[in-house]
Amino acid sequence: MSDAIETWVRATLPRALGYAKALLRDPVSAEDVVQDCYARLLARAAHYDLPRDGLKLLLRSVTNACIDLRTRERALLSLDGGADGASLAVPDRAAPDPHEAAVADELAARIEAALAKLPLGQRAAIHLAALGYTLPEVAATIGTTHGNARVLVHRARKALEADLGPFLFGHAT
Repeated sequence: MSDAIETWVRATLPRALGYAKALLRDPVSAEDVVQDCYARLLARAAHYDLPRDGLKLLLRSVTNACIDLRTRERALLSLDGGADGASLAVPDRAAPDPHEAAVADELAARIEAALAKLPLGQRAAIHLAALGYTLPEVAATIGTTHGNARVLVHRARKALEADLGPFLFGHAT
């Protein structure tokens, strides 16, 4: 592997892995998906300018692979998680204020649950937007039009507002 390609892999791996974990909610599956996507891209590295265009190609590949995985998957009961496959969180006993830690944990769980309810396309769009990508970049990454990317982000925000509004603001929005 050339130095430029190795540098590119090292620079893009955290983003790709974080994105896949956000979409799949399963770190092991996310690692598998990212590894497969890198293998496919690196096998065809001669056809691409990976240092220039690789991140966009990688994120699009991860998006498609996550969609394919979720389409094929059946719901399984996990021994280390609940019926929905969510892992059981261990409370942080080193937290200085137990009340603040409890509130933060509850908020994190509510956010996780709200994000998990979103269709994969909306979840991908809102995560990319939250990472700072513009709508045209979001559209290119998930393989849709600019208008549809805008609709996906808008619907995701509305769904999150509806789910999280009563928790955050104390009333329905």
